[in-house]
Amino acid sequence: MMTPIRPRPNRRTIGSAILVLCLLPALLSSSCVTPSVSGKKKSAEESPAQFHYKMATGLIYEKKAVAALKELAIGLNKDPHHARSHYLSGFLYMGRKNFSESVVHLKRALELDPKLLEARNSLAASYMGLKRWQDALDTLLPLIEEPLNPTPWLAHNNIGWCYYKLGNHIKSVQHLEMAIFHKKKFCLGYYNLGLVLKARGRLEHARLRLEQSRKLCPHHAQTLLELGDVYEALSRNSDAQNVYRSCRKIAEGTLLGERCKTREGSL
Repeated sequence: MMTPIRPRPNRRTIGSAILVLCLLPALLSSSCVTPSVSGKKKSAEESPAQFHYKMATGLIYEKKAVAALKELAIGLNKDPHHARSHYLSGFLYMGRKNFSESVVHLKRALELDPKLLEARNSLAASYMGLKRWQDALDTLLPLIEEPLNPTPWLAHNNIGWCYYKLGNHIKSVQHLEMAIFHKKKFCLGYYNLGLVLKARGRLEHARLRLEQSRKLCPHHAQTLLELGDVYEALSRNSDAQNVYRSCRKIAEGTLLGERCKTREGSL
């Protein structure tokens, strides 16, 4: 945001391998949707791009993203209408944080196959990487009405974050609450909701959400930093010092770790 080439890799296997390529920041990594290799079998098999698409999936299993992109480009040169090749190209560009190129391929994938839900998810994530919040929101909103969407919590999470960035905190909270309603152990949803509630001055509610995020993802240092900030605002300095200390240890040697060390020392 993959071993020998397999003629028809299943969705679970390709999913576990491709997650390694999801190199987006925390917000976008939650948008990382596993590429499905199912689809319109007849048209896919008839396309001259299909062979190169299969070659690319094999390369992704081997974690050779650049080689996979080259293979997909060869296939698209033969058949520029192969939707899944555009989708996989866009997904890989997104993982390499080349969001502009990702958008080009993902938009084309959706034009060719509007029912390719994973392409819509990834396109929205790429728009978010470019801070094009309204474009991301417009792309995401149809997903919450889509009964076949397998990851509604991701859609609600990202919609909520877009609304936050666009200044609509009420709708932001509504959608982030829906994200954790759909997936009870979604630590990123709790984290984002905590940030929005903190920005609105609802510190006790923010504390509860950030503590839940910490419980689910105890090694996410940024959560500890934000939670410590809330503890300080609530005059719970001992608790703040403890989470800053944990943050410092987890993020040792990084800028974030230094920030936590500074905050810990100030108390």
